[in-house]
Amino acid sequence: MKLSDFLTGIVIPFGCIALGSAAAVAVVGSSSQEHALLTSRLSEYRELTEDQRKMVKASFAEFSIQTDDRKREIIALHAAVQNDPKLQQGLEAYFAWWSLLSQSEWDSFPEMSRGQQIGFAKARINQQTETEKPVVVDFADWGQGSLQPLHLTIDECGKIITDSLKDSTIPPEIADEVQQLKLPEHRSLALALWLFERFRVDSDREQRAVQGEKTLKAVLANVGDSAWKAEFEQIIADNSEKSFFRFWILRNLLVILDQSTMALGNRLTKQFPVSEDEIVAAFVNLGDKSRQQSLMVMPSDEAATRLEFLAQSNRTQTPEQKLLAKFIAFARDRQRIIGAIIFGLGNRAPQNGSGSQPPRGPDGGK
Repeated sequence: MKLSDFLTGIVIPFGCIALGSAAAVAVVGSSSQEHALLTSRLSEYRELTEDQRKMVKASFAEFSIQTDDRKREIIALHAAVQNDPKLQQGLEAYFAWWSLLSQSEWDSFPEMSRGQQIGFAKARINQQTETEKPVVVDFADWGQGSLQPLHLTIDECGKIITDSLKDSTIPPEIADEVQQLKLPEHRSLALALWLFERFRVDSDREQRAVQGEKTLKAVLANVGDSAWKAEFEQIIADNSEKSFFRFWILRNLLVILDQSTMALGNRLTKQFPVSEDEIVAAFVNLGDKSRQQSLMVMPSDEAATRLEFLAQSNRTQTPEQKLLAKFIAFARDRQRIIGAIIFGLGNRAPQNGSGSQPPRGPDGGK
């Protein structure tokens, strides 16, 4: 969850804290200015979506149980952020960094002196984080007409997914699941897993084409890799009228969504490492003896990865751990899921006539 989301949930509807005192104001009376503020806040509240209203109510409940000192701190923080946009950016960066620390680091931080805390934070913030490392989307498996590799940041992966689903109707159970997740990248992962499931079960080609247009806009709006973007846009300009083009572009957008999803899921996996004892227990507790046998004969690295996934999937307490279990299921069946989607997109290119070859870049190759 971004700090801005936190502030939106707790303090912007602070005016909605006014909702909690509206009845009291109505009874004891107040100035016309206070009434006007309450009326304005009530109007804002009524314009919120159902999910946003739930956030307001939950945030108000959380705020209500804080001590008076903590309430004053939250009010002061909101006022400071309202007056200084740079402060909000800094706090969001700190909040994202803090959220990714391990449990042991959270536990040890309060025990440090102030100087040690500052040194610890500086050392970690100055390190290159996983978020800063590029995600390389490789199109090489698609053969002669492949695009050059696309380099994305984790933030870009998440934005492509969420922007692809703007104005889409999200099922209530998925919306509730997304709402419970704290980090934007986890929310994006949950949406991506739902999108792949919808692609898999819904064979409506026109609906897939509409989703493809949304995804195309999201990719072009969020990709920062200028060389790849220039090549992609040139191919679109040169081939948009060809019969093969629709399949080609949906296929490549699917590759971007797939590898973005895997990048987000792999980051989530790293946040829940498993012990050797848990791996052994996962193997011993396998009820299917044939699966145990297959694990024993496969390469050790692959067997270890599968057992780690199995151990992690047994942890389903928190929203993040439940999301991890869903990602593991997707990763296990990923090739089958994507294959079903690809074959549902349309026929392969014809062997002659217009558009008989996959689109090519300006150099006639990639």
